[in-house]
Amino acid sequence: MPIQRAKVNISNLSNTTLSGTTTITGTLKTPSVVTTENLYSFSGTAYFDTGLNNRYYQPCAYDVYIKRYANIGSATFPPSGSSASAHGLNAASVNASTWCANRQLFDVIGGCQLWRVPVTGTYTLTAKGAGRAANYDGYGRSVTCDFLLRAGEWLRIICGAQGESNGSNFSGGHGASCISVFRQGKHIPILIGAGGAGLSPNSAQSNQAAKRDAKPPQSSYGQGATQGHSSGHFSGRDGMGGHGSFYSQSYDSYIEHWGGGGGGGWGSPGNGGNIGKNLHESQAAGRALSEHCPHGGYYESGDCHHGGFGGGGATGQSSGAAGGGGGYIGGNAAYTVSSSAADDTSIMGGISYCAATSFTDNGTHGTYGQVEVSL
Repeated sequence: MPIQRAKVNISNLSNTTLSGTTTITGTLKTPSVVTTENLYSFSGTAYFDTGLNNRYYQPCAYDVYIKRYANIGSATFPPSGSSASAHGLNAASVNASTWCANRQLFDVIGGCQLWRVPVTGTYTLTAKGAGRAANYDGYGRSVTCDFLLRAGEWLRIICGAQGESNGSNFSGGHGASCISVFRQGKHIPILIGAGGAGLSPNSAQSNQAAKRDAKPPQSSYGQGATQGHSSGHFSGRDGMGGHGSFYSQSYDSYIEHWGGGGGGGWGSPGNGGNIGKNLHESQAAGRALSEHCPHGGYYESGDCHHGGFGGGGATGQSSGAAGGGGGYIGGNAAYTVSSSAADDTSIMGGISYCAATSFTDNGTHGTYGQVEVSL
């Protein structure tokens, strides 16, 4: 369906000084606005995070974020069950009280944060995918690049959540952190810091730990190359999700909630876990980062561990397969070639992405996802 264009007067936007008319392309909530005037003074860094979300595959709402960033509103903060001490912001965001107070400058839809660019210039962007620095759990990836943004454009920001964990050897796949810009009627990815893979008692080997870590942007990964299981099952090309778990043996019995979900990619979700006869559990897969709500994979029952918001795959119950990490290309879930030994031979951490001509790989990231936008 073609995007309709309409001229609107935006001089009535609160806390915003603009004159004349401009052209808005897209929907009311995510317009691509081009203006020759700055929206407000900005010099420094805006920090974004998960809003202390500990609900794994579910996002936080607008009122939680504005309470966190600028102490605006009456939301309960931190959310029930969260730990503020474990999720402190790096620093206060520049002009947070200005942009948080105005939904024409900041909004939250489907857990994705929408931030309107205040000043035209070259911004330094950092995306830190979620991971966990514990046992042999997967680490996320932190990447940085410079990118030209125009005043009035909207950034869509995803801060990946950590997968659900028992605090020891069982966790869901972790979510990716992503920055995209709304241009030409669609969201265009700029920078993605991928999330690390999850962990289960069936895959807790130190010699496989590096395969659970998220990967940096590389031509051999992020630009159409294939990576995958040694059996020939591949993760996706050009922003596709990772494969779910499978067994090389043929099972005629139904083994409920065992399978691990693949991590969500930019353009498509991961695949659900497979085990047993005619069994495919699609809900275990992480959703695509370009979707309205890129939540992690989940199971509605059983001793399973949900994937983190940002496309993390769920980890199956009873020492089942570990979920893949979210990313530009989603990581594959772990799989087992026999009932007695784990064999994590896939690329399980998500693969990062950068649209700029160069980037800085800051290395691994062992906590919840974060995004930084600096001018």
